[in-house]
Amino acid sequence: MHYNTESKVEEYFSQSDSLFAENCEVCRTRTLVTDNYILLGQLTALRFIEWVSKNPGGVVALPTGKTPEFFIKWLEYYLENWDREASDGILGKLGIERPDFSTLHFFQLDEFFPINPQHERSFRYFVTKYYIELLGFDKHKTHLINTWFLNESEQRLLGGAKNMGEVFTNGIVDLSLRTRTALSKEEEMCQRAIQIFDEWCMRYESKIRELGGIGFFLGGIGPDGHIAFNVRGSSPFSHTRLTTLNYESQAAAAGDLGGISAVRRKAVVTMGLETITYNPECVAIIIAAGQSKAQVVAGSVLSEPTQHYPATSLQRLPNARFFITKASAVELPAVKKTMVADTAEEVTQKIVKGLQMPEQQVILHTSPHHDDVELAYFPYLHHLVRSKTIVNHFAYCTSGYTSVTSDYLLSVYRNMLRRINPQEAALHDEDIATVFGTDYQDDLTHYLRGIASLDDSVQHYAVARRLARKWIVENNLHSTADLKDFVSEEVRKLEQLEAGRREPESFHKAKGWLREMEAELVWAHFGLGSDKVSHLRLPFYSDDIFPHYPDMEHDVQPILDLLERIRPSIVSLALDPEGSGPDTHFKVLIALATALDHYHRMHPEIDLRVWGYRNVWSRWRMNEVNTMIPVSLNSFAVIKNMFDTCYLSQRGAEFPSYEHDGPFSELAQKVWVEQMDNVCQLLGEDYFYRASDPMLTRAYGMIYLKDMTYQEFADYMVPIRRLLEAKETMKAQ
Repeated sequence: MHYNTESKVEEYFSQSDSLFAENCEVCRTRTLVTDNYILLGQLTALRFIEWVSKNPGGVVALPTGKTPEFFIKWLEYYLENWDREASDGILGKLGIERPDFSTLHFFQLDEFFPINPQHERSFRYFVTKYYIELLGFDKHKTHLINTWFLNESEQRLLGGAKNMGEVFTNGIVDLSLRTRTALSKEEEMCQRAIQIFDEWCMRYESKIRELGGIGFFLGGIGPDGHIAFNVRGSSPFSHTRLTTLNYESQAAAAGDLGGISAVRRKAVVTMGLETITYNPECVAIIIAAGQSKAQVVAGSVLSEPTQHYPATSLQRLPNARFFITKASAVELPAVKKTMVADTAEEVTQKIVKGLQMPEQQVILHTSPHHDDVELAYFPYLHHLVRSKTIVNHFAYCTSGYTSVTSDYLLSVYRNMLRRINPQEAALHDEDIATVFGTDYQDDLTHYLRGIASLDDSVQHYAVARRLARKWIVENNLHSTADLKDFVSEEVRKLEQLEAGRREPESFHKAKGWLREMEAELVWAHFGLGSDKVSHLRLPFYSDDIFPHYPDMEHDVQPILDLLERIRPSIVSLALDPEGSGPDTHFKVLIALATALDHYHRMHPEIDLRVWGYRNVWSRWRMNEVNTMIPVSLNSFAVIKNMFDTCYLSQRGAEFPSYEHDGPFSELAQKVWVEQMDNVCQLLGEDYFYRASDPMLTRAYGMIYLKDMTYQEFADYMVPIRRLLEAKETMKAQ
């Protein structure tokens, strides 16, 4: 089949991209930059609709995950408002005719192996919900990846097993069985299953080629540059296959399957790079949003074809494109040359500012999750909380339950059950009213005694007791028997739940309470009571793949109430608007900015300042900040000890960064050291190690902060507000 690849959509959007011509000169793959991910979604949706309208009967492959959120929302919008947009809107302006999606052949890109297709985080579940049902694909022309159910002949070959879960009973897929001798009956069964699926992959590849190859490919790009599941190092000649993931891709997928341990046990099936590029007329588009993708985007569009950047394989296609946001474009030459580097004198002034402690201030430190503030500037907080002239308050904006594994919650419940018996005075019926009251500070004190006495059992007891207190109040339990019955039922549900599946609300509450206690413990170390810690539990936060955005009544008002109660003169916040596209940090920023607008109007007499921070999820550039705070080796030791002792649920690093296989405290230290190295390159090491100020001579890391007046913060937020206006325009129309 011959494809029509002409595009008025690309021509239209390129006119608003001021760097388009310059990028065309240096980028090996044509690159189009949009202001934000809302417009990125609109561009991508319009290009897809345009292609389908010109190529009925074509072959398409579309992405899963969070990246295509606004691609899907714009598709939905145009389908619902077609007549108006075709008459008075952009569809009419560009002459795009209504497409018939039912004529298309759709192929799924990739999938975990094995996974039940009814699992809410399976990619088959995603494409069924967001593409097949939304767009009306013909089910007879949709080709989906089944890594679970077995047909009758396969069942006979595998000893009567009805699905792959009954074959890989321990959940571990060992692809070395392809080439080595099986050492047991169980391994022989797994070996046959791998052979069966290898043959299935060959048939899947053949189906794609029989139809002439992919005509329209849309994909995201992973932290290591992976396309579909073609990770760094994949051959440009690879076909559809069963394979394994590297660490970066495992870390990125950890949230899908309840932790990286579950991901590590699985294999994946993916279209190969040659599968995608087999058809020379293929329109292959990679979309990327956020600063975290900037480095890999630059490597993919500027480098010659290399296995280090799998997306460079697309350079063989004349119709390959990168559609990206401004935040993802910051490493491209056209953008980098506009950045003004700091002088040595300017950096010195920033360090001097960082050495000056504020006085007579009320500071509200806000955190999207329960460790964001700590990972951003904990060494500085070490000094702030000791000041006699500063009042510190801490607000944790979400419940944070998605970062706690079900295995950890199960361990807490089992510990609780071991203590519910007549011999345990703390949980005896007659003591329940006093010991299980709402004096939650007592749990913190008990936990800290366990740290002091080097007794882990005391710490675990304090955690179990806190969770028991919460449930007694929540469910109005009257006896240890009631508590035991409830906890036993929760244990039963946890033991039966498959990793990554949708969880009941009771799991979310318990996990959130555990995270809240961990955050309180950090400040209890410094003698700050739980009255200085607020848990806002903003309801926009959820485990949905596309969570809601904050609203005034439910998400902004609780923040405004807190501001009114404590009347801060300084508010810190995570200023990470597009760290990884539309994420929790960005949505908390929206809610906080709206609340601060109201607060400033209500209290013009307060000289309000805003501290913008970033942490392990994205980085400030040196020229973007005005405050630099030296970090000592002792501070590194303190944050490591704090994480090890307070954040029990995070010890296993089940939801890690793709940059570091370990606790976030270690990655934070790495970031601060890298920032210090950058400063030393400009100022020289002697500036620090021959200084008279001990804060400089003992410095081995550097924290970056952006200290702003309210008006400077409001100005910074202008592009973000434009993004929200674009989103509201879509909703209003």
